[in-house]
Amino acid sequence: MGDAIVAPLADGSLYHTEETTRLVLYWCILWVVVHYLAWPLWHRRRVVGLMCSPTPVERYRRRLARSQVYCACAVVGGLRLLLGCRWSAQDLLYAYSAEHQVLFSMAVAHWLVSIWEDLHNWTFLRGGLSAKDTQNGGDPSYFLWQAYLVHHLVAAFAFGCALRMKVCTGLAAFGLIFELPVLYMNHREFIVYAENPVEWFQDIRQVELFWVTLTVWFRLARGGPTLVYLYSLIFWSEDLNRLSTKESWTYHGMAIFFSILNWGLASTFLTAWRKKDMDMAESCATKAKDFEEKFRQLLHPEDEAHVAEKEMKEEEQSIAEDLPEVVKKPLMQVTPELFASKVQGESGELWLEIDNVAYDLTEFIGKHPGGDQILRQFAGKDASKAFHKAKHSMKAKMQMQMYCVGPMMKELKEYRIFEHTNEVRTLSFSFMQVAALLAFACWLLPYSYYPSVRSLQATESFTARLLAPGLAFAAGTSTLLLPGRQRFNPSTWTCGAIYFAVCFTAILVGLELARRPVVTDAWPSGLEIGAVTIFVVEEVALHLGAEGWRYLYWRRIFLAAGLLLLSWNLRGATLDMVDHSPEHVMGGLLLGLGIPAICRLASSQNEVVMEQALQGLALTIFACLPWLLYLLMPEQDGLRTLALHAWANWTVNTLVMAIASSLCALVFVAMVLSEACASKPLASRSVAVMLSVAVGLRSGWSGWRWLAWLSWFALIGTLGQRHIAVLQSLQKSGKLGELPVQRIAVRSAWEMFYLVLGAMIWQVGQGLFKMLINGVMPQELQFYAPWLPFFELGEDVDVGVAAYYAPKEALKSKVGPHHFVCSVRHLDPSHAEGQRDLQLQQNTVRDMWLKCKDTTAGGLVANVNCFFPRLSGSTHCKEINLSGWVSADAADAWKKQHGSLPGGQGPNSRGQMRTMGSMEAILTPHGEIRHQDRCSSCARLSESATLGEKAPERCKFCGKKNFGYPFF
Repeated sequence: MGDAIVAPLADGSLYHTEETTRLVLYWCILWVVVHYLAWPLWHRRRVVGLMCSPTPVERYRRRLARSQVYCACAVVGGLRLLLGCRWSAQDLLYAYSAEHQVLFSMAVAHWLVSIWEDLHNWTFLRGGLSAKDTQNGGDPSYFLWQAYLVHHLVAAFAFGCALRMKVCTGLAAFGLIFELPVLYMNHREFIVYAENPVEWFQDIRQVELFWVTLTVWFRLARGGPTLVYLYSLIFWSEDLNRLSTKESWTYHGMAIFFSILNWGLASTFLTAWRKKDMDMAESCATKAKDFEEKFRQLLHPEDEAHVAEKEMKEEEQSIAEDLPEVVKKPLMQVTPELFASKVQGESGELWLEIDNVAYDLTEFIGKHPGGDQILRQFAGKDASKAFHKAKHSMKAKMQMQMYCVGPMMKELKEYRIFEHTNEVRTLSFSFMQVAALLAFACWLLPYSYYPSVRSLQATESFTARLLAPGLAFAAGTSTLLLPGRQRFNPSTWTCGAIYFAVCFTAILVGLELARRPVVTDAWPSGLEIGAVTIFVVEEVALHLGAEGWRYLYWRRIFLAAGLLLLSWNLRGATLDMVDHSPEHVMGGLLLGLGIPAICRLASSQNEVVMEQALQGLALTIFACLPWLLYLLMPEQDGLRTLALHAWANWTVNTLVMAIASSLCALVFVAMVLSEACASKPLASRSVAVMLSVAVGLRSGWSGWRWLAWLSWFALIGTLGQRHIAVLQSLQKSGKLGELPVQRIAVRSAWEMFYLVLGAMIWQVGQGLFKMLINGVMPQELQFYAPWLPFFELGEDVDVGVAAYYAPKEALKSKVGPHHFVCSVRHLDPSHAEGQRDLQLQQNTVRDMWLKCKDTTAGGLVANVNCFFPRLSGSTHCKEINLSGWVSADAADAWKKQHGSLPGGQGPNSRGQMRTMGSMEAILTPHGEIRHQDRCSSCARLSESATLGEKAPERCKFCGKKNFGYPFF
C-alpha cells in the first residue's frame, strides 16, 4: 500500500483523476491505522487494551498522537514544496507535480478522518477550558466541535480544489505549513490530559516560554502566508487576473477564510488557554492544594448545566428587593427631546438633571426628606448646584444610583476625538452594506439574463449592442416593485419623478457597461472612470457654491489630477478609448454623472422623495420598454419572434441571477438616496470611494497603477483636511450642532483610520526593534516598549513610563487599603556622578520590584512606580512610587522583612548616592474608602452598602457580574 501511495507513474506524468481518488482512499485507510497504533506504540504499555478498549481520555490521546504524525509529515512536505519554488507567481500558482498530489491527498484524507475522530472525542476539545473561561459562558467543547467541523470541511475542500484544478498549489502548500504550531498545541493537550499533575505546570517560566514560542511559530506559520497573500494582491495582480472565476474564488476565498480563522483563534481560544495555563502555574507557586484541585478540574470540569443553574441562582440572590422600575432597565443616552417630554408638572413622571446625568425620581416622590416640592421645583431642569449645596450624605449619593437613567446628550459645541464611536460604527455599517450591495450587483450581473439581450435585426446596430443589456437591466429592476396603474397616468408625473427616472436609468445602464471586460488590461475600466467622474463633479459643485473658494486646496487637487492623468497616459489610455472601448467610457460617464445627480434629489422630506422615486420607477419602465423594442425587434413578425427568442434563451439560473442582481441594484440606489438625505456630497463621494477601492484592489499596483493609488491618497487626504477645516469653522461660529451626525462621523472615522494605521506601523516597528535589541542585551537590561504610542502633549509636558503590580491575593481581597506611602526622588544625570547614581537607583528599583512579588509578608495591596527620564527646563529625572497597604502595621512588617518599602532606598546602597534628593510622605484616608465597580451588563455603578468594603461581585440591580475592578 505504501508503494501505491508514493510511487509516481512510470513516465513521470501526473496521476489521473481515478488514481488521485484512490490515493485519498489509501491515505484514509492509513490514517485510521495510525489512529489505532500510534499512541499504543508510543505509550508502550497496555498496547492491546489501548487499541481495543480504551477509556475516553485514552481515545482522545490516540487522536492527538495521529495528529502529531500528520503535522510532522505536513510541515516537512510543505517546506519541501515551498523550497522547490522560486519567488514568483508562476511557481506558487501553477507548480504541480506528483509530489503535490501525494501530499494534498494526504491532507484531504487527514481532514476527513479528523471529522470522524472529533465526532467521538468532541467533549475533550476544550483543552481544559470550562464555561466560565469563555466570553459567552457556553460549552467550549461544543463550540469548538462546530468550529472544527467547519474548518475540516473547508480545509478538505481547499486541498480537493487544488487537486482538481491543479492551480493555487502554493496556497495549499502554505496550508501544510499551518500545522507547525499544532505540534505545540498537541503537546500542551497531552500535558493537560495527563494522568497525574505534570511538573511543567509547576514552573511558571517554562509555561511562559512555551507560550512565547508557540506565539512566535503561530505568527510565522500562519501570519506569513497572509503577508504573502497581501503581497500577491499588490505585485502579482496581473497573474491573478488571469485566473478563471472558479480559480479566483478558490484563491481569494481560502486565503481570506483562513486568515480570519487564524485571527479569531489567536484572539479567543489561544488567549483563553494561555490565561488558563498561567493561572495554573501561579496557583502552583502559591498553594499546592489549589494547584491539584485546578489540575483535577482540567480533566473533570463542573457540569455545564450545573454551572448555568448555579449562575442563575447567584443572579437571583444578588438582586436587591423593592427596586424602582427605572433601575431594572440598562443605562441609556438621554436626548434633550426625551428629557423635555418627561416634564409634566404636578403629576406624572419627574425627571431632573444632576452633573449631566438624568434621574427619574417618579418613584422617589413621597420619600424625599426635604419634601416633594423642592423636587418639582427642578423638574426638567439642572439641579446640580442645589444638590451639591445641600451636602448630601454618602448614603444619599449611593441611593441616587437606583434612579439613574443615563448621561445627558448635550448639543454638540466642540469636536473631541474618540467621543463619536457610535456614529462611526453606524456610518461604517451603512458603508459596508452599500458596498456589499454594489459588489453583489456587479458580480451577479454577468451571470444573469440581461447580458444576453441582443438585437434580432439582420444587422445589430452599435447603439443596440451598447445599450440594450443596460436598458433591460433598468426595466427589469423597475418592475420589481410592480407599480400600480395610477402611476402610469401622465397627470401624476412630476419633474422630480422624471428626474429620478433619468438618473436611475443612467446609473443602471452605466453599471452594466462599466462591469464589462476591458479591451486592454492597462486601460482604466468604466468603474474607475465612474469614480473619477463622481469626484470631479463633486469638486465642481463645491467650488461653484457660495463659499467654495474658502476650501479650494488647489495645489493638492491639481497634484491628484496630475498623478491620475500621468498614470492613465503611461498605461496607454488616450482618446482612442472612445473608439476602441466606448462601453467603458460611456458607462463611467453615465455612472459618474448619475450618482451625484440622484443624490441632489434627496431632501429632508422623506415622504416626498419616496413618492418621486416610486413614480420614477414607473416612468423608467414606460421609457425603457419602447426603446428596447425599437432596438431589439426584427423587421418581420417582430413581437412574436422576439417573444419566442426570449422564451428559448432564458434558464432558471439566469432568471434567478437577474432577479438577484436587480434587487441588489434597487436596494443600493435606495440606500444611497437615503444617505443623501443627510448629506448629498457625502453619499456621492462614498460611492466613489467604494468604486475606487474595488478597482484598486482588483488591479493592484503594477503597470503604473501605483500612480493612480498615489492620486487617490492625495485626493482623500485633501477631502479629509477640507472636512476638518469646515468643522473647525462651524465650531468657531457655534454651529457645529447643526451639522448632520454623518459629517461628524466622517471626521472621526478618518482619524480612527490614521490611528489604526499608525498603531500598526508602530507595533511592527517597535516589535521588531525590541526583539533585535533584547536578543543581544543581558537579562537585567531587557527594555520595554509600549504596544501603543502615547499622545504628544507638548514640549512643556513631561512623559514617562509607569509600572503597576498587585498580588493575586490583593486583587481578590475584600479588604481595601488604609495606608499609603508616597516617595519622590530626583537625580541629575548631567553631573559627573549622575549616571552612576541613576544606575544604582535602577538596580534598587529592580530589587524592590522583585521583592513585591514575595507574598509571604502580605499586606501589600498594589504598587505603582513612575519614572520620568527628563524634566522640562532642567537636567533632572524623577521617580515617583506609590504603594497601598491594608494597614500601617502591615507596611512596617513588610519593611522589617525586606529592609525598606517599595520605592524606598535599600540598605545596600545607603550613602552611595551623590546627586539624589528624595521626599517620602505617609498618606492616610480621612474617611472610609468608597469603592465602586460597574456592571458588565446594565453598566450601572455597583458598590457595597457599607463604606470601606469592596463592591460585590454581582450587580444588585440585574444580578449580572461586575467587571471586578480592584481597590487600587
